Amino acid sequence: MRAGQQREQREQREQEERRRRQKRQEQRLPPPRNGRVGSAPPAVPQHYMGPAPGAVPVSRYAPIPAAPVVRVPRSRPAPAPAAASMPAAMPVAAAAPLAYSPSPPQPAPAPVPMSAPTTARNSLESDTQQSFKDTQIATQLFQNHDVKQRGRLTAAELQNLLQNDDNSHFCISSVDALINLFGASRFGTVSLTEFISLYRRVKKWRKVYVDNDINGSFTISASEFHNSLQELGYLVPFDVSENLFDQYAEFIDPGKNGKELKFDRFVETLVWLMRLTKVFRKFDTNQEGVATVQYKDFIDATLYLGRFLPH
Repeated sequence: MRAGQQREQREQREQEERRRRQKRQEQRLPPPRNGRVGSAPPAVPQHYMGPAPGAVPVSRYAPIPAAPVVRVPRSRPAPAPAAASMPAAMPVAAAAPLAYSPSPPQPAPAPVPMSAPTTARNSLESDTQQSFKDTQIATQLFQNHDVKQRGRLTAAELQNLLQNDDNSHFCISSVDALINLFGASRFGTVSLTEFISLYRRVKKWRKVYVDNDINGSFTISASEFHNSLQELGYLVPFDVSENLFDQYAEFIDPGKNGKELKFDRFVETLVWLMRLTKVFRKFDTNQEGVATVQYKDFIDATLYLGRFLPH
């Protein structure tokens, strides 16, 4: 009840104020001459110079109505002026709140120290340095064993270069397998560029071989061979890896009942697996581990792989 009475009293005061303004306005107008309105009305105060933006224009000689009173609720803050960011000719309703709301200030990003390189950059630089170092070592080995300075290594020269962990030389079948895989430019030899690729691949295989030689015997067992294949990405069942192991492993230690695989034969096994995988992928079009082979293609692939069968 009290709020309603205050509202009625406020409206009565506003009506009285409008009547007083109207009366003062009428008093300022000059009296008509000869029953006509004068052609030159007196000057009007600055706050009566034309209607407010958006208002309906009135007659030049009619009394100028009082400016409307805009009520702003107490719970709503008054809108910020937008005249500086909007054209002067665009009317802005006084009672309409501004729709623009500035986004909160974003925190400045944390500075990145320029002196600390990222992990990816460190890895890239480390790989580049290691690759350059491997190239230097391979080049030096090639030059030391290229006795006749022909720019190529024969099977005998490559056999003198490659050794197992027990200081024995690679067997000739393993050397031939590497030459057939990397020596694409001329049969029976490898160039410097081909030997650099050969050196990097054999170095990678040797690391896997040493990591899986748990007891440090310079040989690996069937289970260690299976783990090595898994580490290199050949996800074959154990019985498959065991059959492959039996094709290359030998009875090295008379005191052991089982076969063992030396590093040169381990390399020969991986070369054979690479060839098998390459031929299979030609028919595995969806790369799903399943291939459909025509009988003619099967014969051609068998004849091709037969040239590289283990001795």
